[in-house]
Parts: sequence; C-alpha cells; structure tokens
Amino acid sequence: MKKYWYIVVLAVSLFLLGACVTDTTPPPPSYPDSVSDLEDVSENDSLYVVTALTDEEVVGLMTDVSDYISDYISLPAPEPTTYQESTLTVKSGPDLMSETTDDASKVYNGLMNVFRNHSRAREKLRNMVSSSKGLVGETDLEVEITGKAKEEIIDALNDLIAPGVDVAIEEPETLVLDYRDFMYLRALAGGLLSIYDSEEAVTDWFDNLDEITALTYYLENINTEELPDDLFKDETLELITEFIDYLNTLPEEYPFEVEETWTELATLVTDLAGIAAPTDELNTADIFAEGILQIGGMNFLVDTLDYVVEIINGVYVFEVANTDSFGWSNDGKTSLYEYAATLSDASSNDDISIKSDLGQDFSIEDIPVEITELKFGSVDLLQEVKVADLLDELNKLLPTGELVITTKASTSTEQRSAIFSVTLSVDFGALSSDGSLALLNNNLGVEADIIDGLIAINIWTIIADETLQTPEQIGEIVGIILNNLTFIEKETYSLGTGIDIDDSISGEVTIETEGITIDELIREFISASMQPL
Repeated sequence: MKKYWYIVVLAVSLFLLGACVTDTTPPPPSYPDSVSDLEDVSENDSLYVVTALTDEEVVGLMTDVSDYISDYISLPAPEPTTYQESTLTVKSGPDLMSETTDDASKVYNGLMNVFRNHSRAREKLRNMVSSSKGLVGETDLEVEITGKAKEEIIDALNDLIAPGVDVAIEEPETLVLDYRDFMYLRALAGGLLSIYDSEEAVTDWFDNLDEITALTYYLENINTEELPDDLFKDETLELITEFIDYLNTLPEEYPFEVEETWTELATLVTDLAGIAAPTDELNTADIFAEGILQIGGMNFLVDTLDYVVEIINGVYVFEVANTDSFGWSNDGKTSLYEYAATLSDASSNDDISIKSDLGQDFSIEDIPVEITELKFGSVDLLQEVKVADLLDELNKLLPTGELVITTKASTSTEQRSAIFSVTLSVDFGALSSDGSLALLNNNLGVEADIIDGLIAINIWTIIADETLQTPEQIGEIVGIILNNLTFIEKETYSLGTGIDIDDSISGEVTIETEGITIDELIREFISASMQPL
C-alpha cells in the first residue's frame, strides 16, 4: 500500500513541478524580415493583409466602388420626395446618406450590388483580417519589401493614389512595411469586409428609420390622419381613435379647458394601462406593437467601432514612439504610407500624422465653477486631457466593457445648497451579446391614475384662466406629474431619475438639496422662467 502511495505522491509532485516551470505564455507572432514575392504569402500568413494592394479581386472591388461613388456624387441632387403626401423629408446624415430614406436605401443597395459582383473578394478580405490579428500590438513590426513584391506594391500604390498619372517620384531605396502600414492595411481590408457584413444590419436600420418617420408623422397629425395599425396595438388604436373622435365632436376651440375632456382622458389612460401588465401603469408595452423600434445589428456596430478605435489608437501609439513631429520616420527607410504620401505631393515638411490631432488638448471651454466632476470613463476631463486619452479609454472598454460618463455640479449659499449629478452608461457587452437594442424595453411609464390627481386640482380651470397660472400652481402640477412617473423618485430633499433601455443604455439624474425642498426649487425655477427676457 505504501509503495503505491509513494508513486501517487511522486506523480503529483512531478505534475506540480512541471506546472511551475512550464511557460504557458503563447509565443510572440512570427513574421519574416523581408518579403520578395507576394505569391509566397499564404492566406494564413500574418502578412497576408499586404496583398490587399495587389490582389486582383480586391483591387477590382476597390476600383468599382470608387467608380460607383464618383458616378453618384456627379449626379444632380434629386428632388426631395414626400412621405405619404406629407412634406416630411428624412435626413440621415452626411454626404451619401443625406437623402430621403428611399434614396439612401437605393444608394446603399447599389453599393451592395457592386460588392456582390466581387463575391470572391469577401473571403479573401476575411482571411486578411483574421490572419493579421496576431500582429496587433507589435509596434516594432518592420518588414522590408524587396524584389518582385516591391515592384508590385509600388505599381499598386501608384495606381491607387495617382491613377493614370506618370509618376516622377524616385523609387525608394529601402521600402518597408511598418506597424502603421500594417494597421492601415487592416483598416482597408476590414472596412471593405464590414460593408459586405453590413447588409442585414443596415437593412434593419432603414426599416427602423421608416418606423420612426411614420410614427413622427402620425403623431404630428394625430387629429387628421388615421393611425397606422402596424405601429400600435389593436386595442390601443381603438381606444385612441375613440378619444380623438370625442375631441373632434367638441364645439369648444380648446377642449382641454373642459372638465369632461379630462374625465375622458382619465378613462383613456386607465384603459390603456390595462392592456398589458402591470395594469396600474401605462408604459410602452401598452401602446406599441411588439417588435417595432427594435434596432438590430448592435453586435456589428460594436465590433466595427472596436475595430476602428483599435486601429486609430494603434497608429497613434506607433507615431508617438517612432516618428518625428510631422509623422515621418526619418530613418533612411521609406514606409508604404510615406511613399503613398509622397505620391500625394507631401514632403517631410508636411504633417502626415494623426498624432498631431489626437495629441491636442481636449478642453471644454468655459466650464462653470459649479462643475465639480466630469469624467469620460476613468478619464478626468477637469484635468489636462488629450483627445488620445479619450481614444485610449474607449479602446480599453471595447468591445465588452461599460462606458460611464458622469458629471456633478453644486451650488450653494449660506442658507442652502444643491448638488446635481448626471450619469450616462453604455454597456457595449450587453449591446453586442444581445445583437439588438429594443427601444421599447424600458422603464418609462406613468401611474394609471395620474389624471385623477390633475382633476383634483381642477386643471381645466387653470388652463383656461391665465391669472391662475402662478409659479405655485404650475409647481403643483409639475409635482403631481413627477410623483406619478414610474422612473422618478421624489422625496422632500431629493429627486432621482433613472432611465434604462434594454439593460444596455441607462441614464441617471439626481438632485440633492439642503435648506430648500425640491418643491421650492421647482417653483423658483418656474418663477425665473416666467420672467420676461
């Protein structure tokens, strides 16, 4: 028995000893000192991404995309279209997406057709992105490009930067791929790949934009337009339609100056609240149809943001450590990026870096002295901060961390004081894992009997008689509303608001006072806002 025991002890001891002396750290990624023939670089090679400049499929894709965008930009601006005979035009942002929803969708679909015509490039780009991942962070990366590879890359850069132009630039004696080149090539490959992968997400976003447009239009024209049955629940449509019909039958010009209107409104709110649990609260689940305003593609959005931030941050770190004040290496070698810059008529006296912009101080001018805290994640914005510090913070948090932006302010006199704090949180991990953001999954709501509180103070008489609209009376109305909002907690000396959207985005606002109650503070604010300018 003892013999076997000794064997067990010996085996365990050897195992523990092996665990202590064995280095389980993965070896650093390997790469050659030089590349002379791009055909020798396989799709599994960490430097495969450099072939993005010479691969026929990828180059053909870039050429066709460039032609498509150039052709679109040269077209005359289209006449604005209407949304169901309204004059409402949806603007979606800069340049290519500055058209109505239909036009932007057509532009995007046209772009996707270009990409579909180059289907073989998709997997090549995916391999470029995945195989190069291991070199991210290797800021001392330097690979000399020689021989046939050098000729092909120089020709490719000439065609890309100065197509159809006889380039009179001396060929660099030593051409190298450095870390900045590597990251920009990852940006090129990843950017093209993201367009391939964006179709499902972007299609959903166009649908979401249409929903928001339709909802906005009908809410603005609620008295004249029939409510869309695809946005609201059937019971909701019926109840709201009945209330609108009631309003349209009133002879009074201002129906909310009539007691009966408020009685009908109280019934409407109570009935709407009863559509979905909890029945004593009116919230978005009582009103809107299931599945609408659910924004998909959140994982795509977070992953893309992570990719872009990682690249920009990586280039900045490299430039700070390895280039002069203008972004040139000045080591007797020419990087791919530097050669491309010379093709664009840049010289060593021109700033080709991104570190100049990212290294600038990030300052918020005229911050009131009452602001006592202002943070972007862990970055204190009240201290000396550079734009790069914010980028680095974002890079640390993506893709699974939580970004918390906080600010605090205080004001005080000898008799009283108030502290205000605001917090906004974005959980990238939750957004990415769920894949969608359900805007209707929130804690926004009102108590079903909120109108009863307003009826108790004869609100219709206050609306009808301006002499009754005093700061005290309006403050009482505001107090009734605040006390009946499900996302607000109001105490004598504190007021807290917490909004949560789909467990992914949240915001909090709190006010804490001494020497003055919340109600008194509200009345003072109302009184000040009612003063003539």
